Amino acid sequence: MSRVIEIDSVARPVPGAAKAARDTQWGSYEPFVDEFVVASFLGIEPRRVLEMARKGVIPAHPIGGKRKTWRFRISEIDAHFTIRSDKQGPATIGLAVPGTQERKRVG
Repeated sequence: MSRVIEIDSVARPVPGAAKAARDTQWGSYEPFVDEFVVASFLGIEPRRVLEMARKGVIPAHPIGGKRKTWRFRISEIDAHFTIRSDKQGPATIGLAVPGTQERKRVG
């Protein structure tokens, strides 16, 4: 009976090593994301995210000339909607469609 131990030669990734390598390579780089990622983060429609970006309601970075492509950073969006230090409270998302008053029934 032979006591041979086989060693797996395939290198397995160490958990967190990719993030640590990326942090040392790029510093504190945070990638830009599109409106679909921000919409899922905020729980709203992507079209609403673009409307808010055009109006300047949320922090956004326009890319391009006449037809802009909007990109966002999740940390900026998160900071915008969390409680601010100037005691104004968190920012809120306004209604997409203004509310209407119901007619009073007469009679």
